[in-house]
This record gives sequence, structure tokens and C-alpha cells, in this order.
Amino acid sequence: MKTKFLAIVKSFMYLLLFLLSIALSSVIFGLSDKPELAAVGAALIAVGALFLRARFRRLDEWDGGDALQGAEDGEDGDDSGQAAEDGEDGDGSVKSTVDAAGLRRAYIIDKFSALPIARKKIAIIVAVTVPVTLLIQCLRFVVPPEYVPETPPFELTYGVFSLISLLITTPIAEEVFFRGFILKCLKGSFKTSTAIIISVLLFSGMHSGPLWSMMAIAAGIYYSALFTKYRSIYAPIAAHMTSNLIALLYNVIFSQ
Repeated sequence: MKTKFLAIVKSFMYLLLFLLSIALSSVIFGLSDKPELAAVGAALIAVGALFLRARFRRLDEWDGGDALQGAEDGEDGDDSGQAAEDGEDGDGSVKSTVDAAGLRRAYIIDKFSALPIARKKIAIIVAVTVPVTLLIQCLRFVVPPEYVPETPPFELTYGVFSLISLLITTPIAEEVFFRGFILKCLKGSFKTSTAIIISVLLFSGMHSGPLWSMMAIAAGIYYSALFTKYRSIYAPIAAHMTSNLIALLYNVIFSQ
């Protein structure tokens, strides 16, 4: 019970860190009038924090985590990650033959859940995400009309940086925090299904309005399932980017 409580507390701390990083990036970069761009700063802060943690942590006491677990489970070379090749010797010892830089690299891969995925699997994820996203978009026709926000006319005045934020940095930042940090933390103390439910509810809380919250729940379950299946943050990031692109195209088509 104590470990479950601590896992929930830690998850809320990650969520608070996400909100604070968005606020901080808004202040630093003057993005208070463009909140969608604040995810750029959130992603930079998350990456910087982990690199600093890896730089000063006593990695000789680290157990290897998921970055090396893939090799022990017999995964292929495309999915197990170069870190495993750098970190495991013939006797199965992880740390005995690894220099500090290689171990630090493996640590960062583990904390980001950044095990590489073969390109063909990424292609499959993208292909599957398209119909899944279209089904989620159908929620617009299910909920009462008063809960469906009016689709604003699409204008290219959103700017290049706004599009980059929508299609690249926002998916990266949200997946790193909600799947890479929060879901991974909860899975250490809860059953996978329970961990997914809690993380998805936190994820939906970041989206205002009944319709967006419902879409976030559906999408969050899908992203979490991909993260659990592939044990890599690249899977939900690819799906999230694809989903945002489909949503953008939907906006372009139906706002005309």
C-alpha cells in the first residue's frame, strides 16, 4: 500500500513538473499568449533535467533498467538498443565492461524509455493510428452538440512554430511525461491496467472541455497500449504525431 501511495505521489509530482515547465518556458520565451508553444520549453526542460541527473548520478549503482532488459529477453538488434550492445558482456554482466559514457547513455535511454524501434514497426504504428484517430474524431458526432466546440477557420497565420509545436514538440513533451515518466512510474507499483487508467485520467485532465477530455482518454489508452507493447517512448510519440496531423487535416477540411 505504501509503495502504491508513493507511486501516485510521484506521478502527481511529474504532472506538477510538467505544468511548472510549461509555465517556466512561457515566462522565459514570452509565450503566455501562445500556450501551445510552451510544450517546446517543457520538452527542453525534461531533456535537460535527465541529462543533468545522468551526469551527476552514481551510475555504478544502477541496475540497468529497461535499456538492457531487452537484450536479456532475447529481443532483436533493431529493438534492443545499442546501449545493450555497449553495456552487456558475454557473462551477462552489465557494468563490468562499460565505460562511464556508455553507461550514462544507457541510463538516459532507460529513463526516457528510448529503446529503438525498427522502421517497419514505426510504419505499422502510423498506419494503424490513422483509422484509430478517425474513430476517435467520430466522438464529435456522438456527444451532445452543445459540448462540441465550433471548429475555427484554419489559417496559415498559425505560423511555422505553431505547426512544429502541434506536430512535433507537443507530442514529444506529453509522451515523455505521461507515458515515459508517469505511466512507467505507476507500472512499478500497480497492475498495468490500473497504471494505464490512472495515467490516462491525468492526461485527460490536461485537456479542457468534455469532448477534448473524452478524446484524450481514448487516445491516451491507445498511446499507453503502444508504450506497454513496445516498451519504447518512440511508439506513442509516432502515434501522437500522426493523430495530431489527422486532427489538423480534419480542421482544414471541415473549417472550409
